[in-house]
Amino acid sequence: MNETFSPAIKYERPFDPDKLKEYMWKQSQDNEFTNARAPCFTGTSVEELFYCEDHFRDAMAQLEKPEGVWFAQWRSLLHGLPRDIWMEVLRDGDPEDDGQPFDEEDEDGFFKAMEQYTLQYSPKKNSKTCQLKAMAGLEFKFKRGVNVAEHITRLRQILKYTDRLPGRDAVQPFDSKMIIFETFPIAWKQTFLDKSIDSFDSCRIIDIIQHMDQSATKAAYNDQKNKKDTKNKQNNGRRGGRGWRSQRNRDRNDNGGTFGGRNRGGRGGGRGRGGRG
Repeated sequence: MNETFSPAIKYERPFDPDKLKEYMWKQSQDNEFTNARAPCFTGTSVEELFYCEDHFRDAMAQLEKPEGVWFAQWRSLLHGLPRDIWMEVLRDGDPEDDGQPFDEEDEDGFFKAMEQYTLQYSPKKNSKTCQLKAMAGLEFKFKRGVNVAEHITRLRQILKYTDRLPGRDAVQPFDSKMIIFETFPIAWKQTFLDKSIDSFDSCRIIDIIQHMDQSATKAAYNDQKNKKDTKNKQNNGRRGGRGWRSQRNRDRNDNGGTFGGRNRGGRGGGRGRGGRG
């Protein structure tokens, strides 16, 4: 029986970045004012956690905040249960150091605390391996009508976050490229390999994007053409039926209005009304 793998990061993003509330820092120095924003983490998924953490780090870099204030500033983005869980992680301390408190004066201490916080939203210690295997499934396959570039961009974002999931071994560039390539239809992949002058090892992501975009455009054109041809055949069939009825009507008129010549005028040659003339 084939083993199924549940991805920690779904293809469809479980949150809307535009609807996340933001926290804004205001800083003034030498009469210069600097503002920075980061979205507040609501606890929907591990992907939302990574998304908020990325923006948090960007804000700290923009404001040039020292690592010693990162723990306190991160709490500004947490409310309710996510904040409670964060405080629990800090109370439990570093499990790799016998529960000693995380070093809040060092970026490495923040990184270790975030690793433990991540486990709260992706508890499997092999989440990275499960994610990579799950991405070979139907959920991540390219679907007709989707923009190729957007599809690949989404996969690249997922793979970037996958590297931060619990688990060993970093996601290698070749593995990422292969996972992206395998999400497309077999025929499109075969034509890419047939036309590729260089080996797959040396091809770039942009090469895959361009080929798959051309394949999608061609497939969409053929689909429209097939629909049009089918519609034309159906219309021709209906027109053929009307032609048969028209011929039947002409035959009826030639025979005096009914089949077999049995019209009233024909009876005049015998005892019909026409004979009275």
